[in-house]
Amino acid sequence: MLLKSRVPLFNTPLWVFVGEKEKVKFTKKCEEHGADDEVPTGSGCQCGSFVWLKEPELGVFVHEVHHFASATVEFLGIRDENREVEAYILEWAMKDIWPKIALKSDGERQ
Repeated sequence: MLLKSRVPLFNTPLWVFVGEKEKVKFTKKCEEHGADDEVPTGSGCQCGSFVWLKEPELGVFVHEVHHFASATVEFLGIRDENREVEAYILEWAMKDIWPKIALKSDGERQ
């Protein structure tokens, strides 16, 4: 499954690839955007605006979205001393993206 969305406050894209079948597409997108050509291993990975999850696991999703939030803040040059912007992005992802992943993957492990 692939979910495409945008962080509302910044109109920043976030694509979440879920499942072993999506790993190739994730890797290709990362390469297209200048990331190294290393194939992701483990339960999840993040590069730029792309997140890959081997399976729809909440903990892994939060972990990878945290990396996305940190990278977004850095890329946009935001001084986020109290990390409120990162927290906003995490909250948005949990409210907007995670329910879609959970709903689409209910009962089907990829």
